[in-house]
Amino acid sequence: MGKRYDDLDAKQKAVLDRAAFVLIQARDEADAILREVGIELPDNPFASPCQGTFDQDDLFTSPPHGDSDCACARYKGDGIRPCINTFVNPYGANFGAGVPRRKCGHLPGAHFRMD
Repeated sequence: MGKRYDDLDAKQKAVLDRAAFVLIQARDEADAILREVGIELPDNPFASPCQGTFDQDDLFTSPPHGDSDCACARYKGDGIRPCINTFVNPYGANFGAGVPRRKCGHLPGAHFRMD
């Protein structure tokens, strides 16, 4: 396919979101099956890291110059709504509440590699 999720049209995104969620669920189930028998894979081939980006206008997410990639390691959600997983945000403001965290907020299709 060779495109990033952000480059797809609305219909392509909707179809990819559905397909990606099916794959993510299957990966989660396969990972759980392996863990039941004590098999832990160091580089989890079932992971679904986000391929989405954040706009440079989002001051609490992006570096001072340019867009930034999402650092979410795995989609967490119901397959319809955006990802609710959080990650440490090195560009976030620390208001004294500890390490700044960011919610992913991308749809399942952004968690599917197309290359």
